[in-house]
Amino acid sequence: MERKHYLRKAGILCLLLALCLTVLPITALADSFQAVVTSASMVVRSGPTVDDPRIGTLKKGTTVTVLNHKNGIAFIEYKGKRGYARVSDMTRLSSDTGTTDKSLSGLGKVTASSLTVYASADKSSKAIGTIKKGATITVLATKGDWARVQNGERIGYVLKSGLTIDTKATATPTPAATKKPSPTPYVEWANTKESEDAIVTADKMIVRDGPTKYDEKLGTLKKGTKIIVHAMDEDEEVAYIEYKDQLGFALVEDLRLLNPKTTASPAKTSGLGTVNVKVLPVYEKASTSSAKLGSLKKGNRVTVLAVNTGWAKIQVGSNIGFVNRHMLNITFGVTATPTVKPTATPTPTATPAPESLSGVGVVNVDVLYVYKTASTSASKLGSLTDGDRVTVLAVKDGWAKVQKGKNIGYVNKRGLDITYGDREHWRNHLCPTFYCTHSLGPIIHITGLRPVSVIGLESEKVERKRRVGSKSGLFGMELVKLENGGIVKSLHGWLYKNSVWYSVYGSKGRMESAREDARSGDVSQLYVNYDTFSGDYGNDQYESYRPQPRIDVDLDGYAHGGSDFFSIYNFAEKIRGNKEADTIDVYEALDMCLPGLFAYRSILNGGIPMEIPNLRDKSIRDRWRNDTTCTDPRIAGDMLIPTFSKGTPQIDDGVYE
Repeated sequence: MERKHYLRKAGILCLLLALCLTVLPITALADSFQAVVTSASMVVRSGPTVDDPRIGTLKKGTTVTVLNHKNGIAFIEYKGKRGYARVSDMTRLSSDTGTTDKSLSGLGKVTASSLTVYASADKSSKAIGTIKKGATITVLATKGDWARVQNGERIGYVLKSGLTIDTKATATPTPAATKKPSPTPYVEWANTKESEDAIVTADKMIVRDGPTKYDEKLGTLKKGTKIIVHAMDEDEEVAYIEYKDQLGFALVEDLRLLNPKTTASPAKTSGLGTVNVKVLPVYEKASTSSAKLGSLKKGNRVTVLAVNTGWAKIQVGSNIGFVNRHMLNITFGVTATPTVKPTATPTPTATPAPESLSGVGVVNVDVLYVYKTASTSASKLGSLTDGDRVTVLAVKDGWAKVQKGKNIGYVNKRGLDITYGDREHWRNHLCPTFYCTHSLGPIIHITGLRPVSVIGLESEKVERKRRVGSKSGLFGMELVKLENGGIVKSLHGWLYKNSVWYSVYGSKGRMESAREDARSGDVSQLYVNYDTFSGDYGNDQYESYRPQPRIDVDLDGYAHGGSDFFSIYNFAEKIRGNKEADTIDVYEALDMCLPGLFAYRSILNGGIPMEIPNLRDKSIRDRWRNDTTCTDPRIAGDMLIPTFSKGTPQIDDGVYE
């Protein structure tokens, strides 16, 4: 087999195998027992840590079998399925009556000046609240120095020495008719205020068990729901709320106080603002569904006329509009715009941001870590979970710079499905086999063979595509027949954790690139196993090497492993008369592209083989010259074909905002 010294870009030439993960219990199984879910919604995960994938939730009152428990985590079974959940979200049932084991329950009165509540029976676990002296709580169980207690809907662990326990009491005492005390927020977040009535103004307000977006989601409340606000953070962006005796945290912008208390110093709502993101859209009204007037760039200064929850009403020159207030650094109380040259503050225009620098991303993995810089060695800022939506500010070298609220960080681009904020963006019309040149190209180039026919197949699993506004199938397969009878199998699209790998079989042996999951440090490493002549199986020869550039050049900053540089370099060399320059002519480029277009025609025709035209022949070129068949209505005209084999889907406008 003739050895080539490089591959332009590794592609997908294998089918991904479905992996089966068996969940193992925390320790050897002990005697199992029944328990009832006591929290409003108990999260069940595939493993014992919060980083393990979430596999479902169980409602309050659901009975489960606890197979084992350790360090506050239970290994449970429900209807034949197993997973992990917090012990604090359930209560043990007695084996004979199916009721709460009364020998482990009672009423406790706090005797300590302030009793800290922990997530598990360990001082090193998270402190989830405090209970004041004199408060009466339900004691669910005691063991050693610890008591498992419940206060309202919240369950946790306290030191038994801070309580006096009445084991004969079986019911939580009725609260006195006097003024109800305000619940205490988490100890690390306690900017308390007098409780106030409020109403939910968002269509759906998310309630979490902590003040950050990374805390566990407890549920949602519908628009119009009345709640009690017990506290807000210092920026008045997060509220500590109560609804039907259940406590949690929600965004202030999703609610409205019904009778806001006046303060001695009225809040300042006007001033000067400086844009702190690369692109800031300006809307006609305080809603992303209103007309977009234009955009501002990072560093632009504006006059802030008013601030209301998450929106700022701004003025630039004679133009007035609304922007996300978190994307401005605002100096309140400043009434005059500093003297600047007339051109210093640009008027918002309808010119869109460069498409490579903006978009909307939806997380497609269970947990996506957010880093301070574009490196896994950088400090972690937090994590996002499957379905979370973020603003994509820029994409480069496998990293996406993202923003959620006023927080900015970097994530692995593969963990996002990205739409470009435009229903008619060309990427939203792509069929799954369209973008095939990256993976088919090297095979076409190193063999020098022309593709003559193709069969296409399409996945019908599309949820990940629809939620980012894409109208195609998730991925497609091409089976390409070459002019010598060889077959190329290639997968294209948006597979989860897609693998980059080549494997080429010839009459005398095999050559393949390193698998990503082998983590050998370099996917460009090649492995060759070949014979002197066909059929000489007893004397195989093996070698492994990493292709080296033919010229000494620093490839840092060039995409696709440096191949972008060589494409331009060899093109220039060819123009300069270097006959050895490794270039691709227009017909070879079409050989790399046409299989994807005709594979989709095969898909729409039930997977039948489609002939790939040889456009080197002028008579064949003339036959196809006026064929505009494609999925983009702006190009296809009356030759428009559906973006998906089941028909072009209808996607809600809100997906693109």
